Amino acid sequence: MNKRIKKKIKTMCKRMVTNRRNDRLQQREELAATISKKASYRSHVAIVYGGRDCDMVQWRDEVALVPATVSHVEQWTDEYMAAAEGPQWWRVASTIEAALLRPSNRDLIAEAHEDGHPHVVYADR
Repeated sequence: MNKRIKKKIKTMCKRMVTNRRNDRLQQREELAATISKKASYRSHVAIVYGGRDCDMVQWRDEVALVPATVSHVEQWTDEYMAAAEGPQWWRVASTIEAALLRPSNRDLIAEAHEDGHPHVVYADR
């Protein structure tokens, strides 16, 4: 490689790192805005979460209450995502909104077996 190409690659890599930092700051600002909108009078927010594990057990609309700060929400989500065995999702909600939700679980392997096609699992997104 000549020097000009190496310099272009180095510049592009620096821009990528800089953009990642800006995006991270923007994500935290957006999270803080969402938390301030959804916080209850006791300064808590609900985290509504769900996902699917490696055994094809799917859950949705589970609720966790955390203090309404960016650091507490990020700590909870980091721990949740670190233990992921499959696709998982989460969102910040108000405590009133979360009280209306009913958690549900499904065993997709058992459903597939009962439907007569144990080799295929249908999962909704």
